[in-house]
Amino acid sequence: MKGVTPPSGSEGGVDAMLAYFDAVRDKYLHAKSAEVRTTVNADGRATLHFIGFAGGDFNAEIATNTASSLKAPDGQTIRAFVGGRDDASLGGAQVL
Repeated sequence: MKGVTPPSGSEGGVDAMLAYFDAVRDKYLHAKSAEVRTTVNADGRATLHFIGFAGGDFNAEIATNTASSLKAPDGQTIRAFVGGRDDASLGGAQVL
């Protein structure tokens, strides 16, 4: 994809700036957001659902509290970590 470079001070004024804004819109506005949905089971394993990625949707299961490398359908490597505090499942409330 062609790069978008803003005009310098001497490159055409308002018309050049409007052309730049059009180029930015054409390059980035069509981009669709992707998401990752995560669930954790009782055994401490996380299932990740990658939705809307350019290489395609896919799922992976990883151990929690451990960094993992995943392969996307298009061959890219994704580093993932799912973990946190032990009391996070209590929603911040703790009964002592």
